[in-house]
Amino acid sequence: MPALLEATRSPDEGTRLAAIAALGRTGGPRQLSTLTGRLVAPTDDRELAVVQEALQAACRRLTDKEACAEALVRCLPQTPRQTRLFLFELLGSLGGSRALEALSVAAADDDEATQDVATRVLGQWLSPDAAPALLKIARISQQAKFRIRALRGAIRILRQMDVPPDSRLALCREAMELADRDEERILVLVALGRVPSRQALAVVVSCLDTASLTAAAGSAAVP
Repeated sequence: MPALLEATRSPDEGTRLAAIAALGRTGGPRQLSTLTGRLVAPTDDRELAVVQEALQAACRRLTDKEACAEALVRCLPQTPRQTRLFLFELLGSLGGSRALEALSVAAADDDEATQDVATRVLGQWLSPDAAPALLKIARISQQAKFRIRALRGAIRILRQMDVPPDSRLALCREAMELADRDEERILVLVALGRVPSRQALAVVVSCLDTASLTAAAGSAAVP
């Protein structure tokens, strides 16, 4: 490993790029800082592409996803926007609390491209812990397209993933409050149909008198 790390600083481009690629295939968590350092200040676009591929390979291979996420988050402030967008995508592939925290912050950024990538990645999250973050984004976002995307991402989790009944009910109530369109309200009703409680049934029954929601509410009330 010391020889490989030394080779990543070689003045010979072929040697340097080969070493960077090999580091992605063989390095451990401690070597991620070498790759992120190259990501912050690559020699040229070719090296940037090799570094990105090496980071992707390392993050797929390493088992400590939180350590990987922490290494990526640390270098975010030092990278240009396009590289940050790459890092947001990579954080999404890692999952976990540190990645979720960083992407939740990014989703509230003033930069539209950052919001776009962060809300899309969060909307595809593969664990239920993203639902509260997505609902928060749906509440505070200034752009309708991002509010809707975040809300639908949260509802997808509530419909498809294993969420404790009390939490599912509370989050469904919040989602129903935030929904401006019947399309999302209907999806919330589907999620409420998975909560076997009087409280959930009360929310469903309250929608029966709304013509556009009657069918969905009826199906949720009598699954």
